[in-house]
Amino acid sequence: MKKEVWRDMFLTSDGRDKAFKLIQYTMRVYLYFHLKSASVFTSKVGMDLTARLRSTMAGLSLTRKCLIMFKWLTPLIEITNPPPIPFASISSSQSLGAKQSQNPSILYRLLHASPPVLLDLTNGLADDTFTLSKLGLLGPRIGNRAEKLANWLWFLSTLAGLVEVQAESAMVNALMSDLDNRIYDVELDPVKLGRVQKKGEAAGLVPSGQPNNVDLSVGVEEAGEGLEKLQQQSWSLRITRWKLFMDLIFVSYEVFNVKHCREPVLTFSGLLSAILSSSKLYEKHRSKIAKTQLAEA
Repeated sequence: MKKEVWRDMFLTSDGRDKAFKLIQYTMRVYLYFHLKSASVFTSKVGMDLTARLRSTMAGLSLTRKCLIMFKWLTPLIEITNPPPIPFASISSSQSLGAKQSQNPSILYRLLHASPPVLLDLTNGLADDTFTLSKLGLLGPRIGNRAEKLANWLWFLSTLAGLVEVQAESAMVNALMSDLDNRIYDVELDPVKLGRVQKKGEAAGLVPSGQPNNVDLSVGVEEAGEGLEKLQQQSWSLRITRWKLFMDLIFVSYEVFNVKHCREPVLTFSGLLSAILSSSKLYEKHRSKIAKTQLAEA
């Protein structure tokens, strides 16, 4: 199972990016401790090894930037082809269809796009411009400006991501608490809450105060499965929150050019971010393979 998960991860550009990031920042941590404590790096051999490790880290950083190029295509497609609005009425859908038949321009869609999508689009374009500069296709002046712009956009998108994760976490926790209380109440006193059970159907849960002839509930087993899914989602959101915190610390040092404890903060925040994002991606592929195997069984 683990081998299949790692194989599927490394087949994707995101998986290879996470692997190279782990290697890069592990080497950076190794260099940080040994440059502080080991005297071997003061010798000629040690200085050569230090230079080779730094060159390797720079090469890994550029490789990672090349792997994640053209990520701005995803927000661009979302802007040019917005998803349909769910639960739209017939009249509203007809009015939307009439507006879409006029074929609004790209500029119109950009002006009406959501700010997070615009941040992702401009951040991806700035990152690719900086990568092209590192590859030598663009001048260093353009590359430096693109790097500063990309860092600011990364900073803003990280703040927006933290706000979004916090709101989603509150919603998931509320759903978990409500579902857990309903399961507990029914198991404790199913008669008081009005247990809905027809012949040939599974027992259901009805919230207190609701009439017994209204089916507002789910079965106990289905509710347990839903609670498990919400717990997994809550775990994923916690990992995402901590990863965004590490990114915020890292990019804040870059944006505001903080000098105090710069090297250890950048080193360990980058390593922790790599570990958290890799664990989340690993769990995503593991769940996908588990669902595939369960469907084939």
